[in-house]
Amino acid sequence: MKIAFLLLVGLSQDPVPDLVRELDAAPPGAVWEAAAKLEALGPAALPAIDAAAKRAEGRLRDYLGIVAAEIRNPTFPVRRVTLRATQRPSAEVMGLLVGKDEESLFGLEFLRQGEDQPPIDVDFRDLPRIQAVDVIAKAGNLAVESGDGRLVPLPEEYVDSLKFPWGHYLLKLTSLSLHKIVDFRKPAEESFSLAMEGIWDPASGAIRLGSPRVLAARDDRGKSLVTRSEEAVEEDGGLSLALLPPSPDAAKIEILRGTVTARVCRTRRRFLLDKAALDASAEREGWTLKVSRVDAKLGLLMLTLLAPGADPGTLDGMPVSVHLSIQGRGELRYSVAVAVQGERASIEVPFPVDIDGENTFLPEKIEVTLSIRVEERTIPFEFRDVPIR
Repeated sequence: MKIAFLLLVGLSQDPVPDLVRELDAAPPGAVWEAAAKLEALGPAALPAIDAAAKRAEGRLRDYLGIVAAEIRNPTFPVRRVTLRATQRPSAEVMGLLVGKDEESLFGLEFLRQGEDQPPIDVDFRDLPRIQAVDVIAKAGNLAVESGDGRLVPLPEEYVDSLKFPWGHYLLKLTSLSLHKIVDFRKPAEESFSLAMEGIWDPASGAIRLGSPRVLAARDDRGKSLVTRSEEAVEEDGGLSLALLPPSPDAAKIEILRGTVTARVCRTRRRFLLDKAALDASAEREGWTLKVSRVDAKLGLLMLTLLAPGADPGTLDGMPVSVHLSIQGRGELRYSVAVAVQGERASIEVPFPVDIDGENTFLPEKIEVTLSIRVEERTIPFEFRDVPIR
């Protein structure tokens, strides 16, 4: 009876305190795995997680707050991958990660149409898919870009940099810039900034990242580098955020931690038009998309969206992904937006034109994806021992 009683006590023990300690002790590369264990406990664990967050400070408090928010408003499940491949082309290996229903979200055509890639070897178990993408990209010396709900591997040089994995996301610290401005009429001014980029699994529903915020930054001389300004500036496809200049003799940033927002589409509607002809239309869940104008000389396709009952304010600016199949030009993809004027909602789609006027490149197939419900989610980042000398 005593043994049975001890077993029952052990089974009923609250797992939250141990998992909170594991999260607190986790290095940046293991933070998400520790947070995912807490998140997996579900709504029943929220009172204990909220209580732990109230008692915690700084880093731990921030992570617990994000975990609680994820439990209250769950995101799409993270897909994990186990894969072993030997002496196979990188495009082929990357394709093993992609389901047939996801091909439009992965731009593998850029690899398949490019130069032959040398064969690669990869071997990993139970990795989040975005980390698997990074492993394959490194092995194949490929660049990877994300944007507007798509992930595109490119036959360009892979740049290895400091990384922070968080579920569907992989954030990379790409550069640190220290500038000194000398004006002989006043003391020299220094500016310091970080540049960060991110890639993400299309299964996340993320469209783009933005609005980073630094919560903690400290150099190895103990100086805080956090400024009062939280204004983010977009630069060359990444995001730059100002920091205070480090100490003159500092060699590294010991801790750099913050958050970035992700615009996530929770609901999509896809329309397929077989041809670019006037009045060609497609219907999906009560919404209708029809071709209202085709201008081969200007290379312009105008689509009209009929969405009974939809709020015009919600439609205006709605993100749209367009996939065109054009004979002689292959596959083209565009990211545009719905424009609302009065009661009319329209989508303008460009396509190639022949300058000499000898050929007409009309799209043969048009796939349009509307991001119906978009919300913002908070994604953390953390880097340690960032060299600055």
